[in-house]
Amino acid sequence: MLSTFFFGIVQYIIFSTIPTLGQTPEPYGLGLNALQVGGLQLPQALVFVILGPIAGILAVKYGNLKFIIPGSIILTVGILVLMFLHSSYAEVAGSLVLFAVGGAFITLSANVIIFFTLRESTAVVFSYLQHYANYRRCNRSSYCRSISQSIYIRNYDYN
Repeated sequence: MLSTFFFGIVQYIIFSTIPTLGQTPEPYGLGLNALQVGGLQLPQALVFVILGPIAGILAVKYGNLKFIIPGSIILTVGILVLMFLHSSYAEVAGSLVLFAVGGAFITLSANVIIFFTLRESTAVVFSYLQHYANYRRCNRSSYCRSISQSIYIRNYDYN
């Protein structure tokens, strides 16, 4: 559950800050227009669309647990790459693709929870997971806004 919560927060931060980074004039941003920012995020979206069903098929065939840890590692690498390398179009697009690859496999954690649930309790657990997902969606923006603002204020140059 913690991994999906972390994924949700990071996903919201990335989705809300990449357009800003892309459209901010150089040297502070990439100096792109709205269409180019969409092109910057397109590889990430395509990887999510392509790998989502593949991750599900692999999880059914080989088991969910085998993909969550590698997915978490790939996701973390993508976040770290984006954190340190974000000065060019290729760097940002590459890190977003890494994020998408890891994200496609980390979302299998709900399947693991269902797998270890007794059959008669599946409906209750699934209901809880849906409630948790709705809670995460509602509160994610407030968490992310406070994190983004604290980073922005700390790194702002007042001169």
